[in-house]
Amino acid sequence: MPEYTFSTPGSIALVVKNLGGNVVIRATDGDTTNVSLSGAQADEATVTQSGDTITVQAPHPDWLEAGLLRNWGRDHRLDITIDAPTGSHVRVKLGAGEVQLTGMLGSVEVRSGAGDVHIADATSESSVHIGAGNIHVDSIAAATRLSSGAGKIHLGEANGEARLNLGMGDVSIGHVAAPVFVKSGAGEVLVSAVTDDLTVNTGFGGTMIERISAGRFTYKGTGGDITVGVPTGTPTWTELSTVAGRVSNDLPSVGEPKPGQDHVELRVTTVSGAIELHPV
Repeated sequence: MPEYTFSTPGSIALVVKNLGGNVVIRATDGDTTNVSLSGAQADEATVTQSGDTITVQAPHPDWLEAGLLRNWGRDHRLDITIDAPTGSHVRVKLGAGEVQLTGMLGSVEVRSGAGDVHIADATSESSVHIGAGNIHVDSIAAATRLSSGAGKIHLGEANGEARLNLGMGDVSIGHVAAPVFVKSGAGEVLVSAVTDDLTVNTGFGGTMIERISAGRFTYKGTGGDITVGVPTGTPTWTELSTVAGRVSNDLPSVGEPKPGQDHVELRVTTVSGAIELHPV
């Protein structure tokens, strides 16, 4: 198993190009970057340092650039593990495999044909684009884009603007504390708590907001029920429209918000879904 150690007293830029295999990058407090490779292609991979950039490249990079994944199999697998200084910036291009990023990294860009991606903390501007697979991000603190053709997207805590785009599959979000935009072709959308603006555009699939205590929820969809919970006593302005569904609004009227009081706006438009608003 080839191993490499580089002197990196500060944050660096990591560039990883791999046809197939798992990529694990861990941000740690230290002044070195350690790279470990395993798999059939480990001895043929290229690992280099140029200034503050470290590049790990699997053999046959032309296959990856041309999208020729049919040439990749067990004989071309390369698993990569990297320990890098806190704040390092990461760019990963992967044909197929899993990506796991932990620790306080800088900006992140991941592009993968297929496989799951897990990011612990996105502290700087980040993006993930995969053809098929699941994306799991524990928390974000800056502008982030997450996109998958088919799979699931989970975002734990959104403290920075987030744009989530999913062709087919479910979206779940723990807490919307900054503007979040969700676009989904087919699948369920579940959000636990909302305290900022949330926009959802879906083709088919239900949407549930367990609790929105501040901000604006804007929804446009074709089919699927929409359920929203609002804390009792929260001033709420509604604009609700459905063509073939029913509207059920059990929120008590509390009048205009007092100066500085949190309030909620709900703008929901659907073709065939039911709309249900209830106090929590």
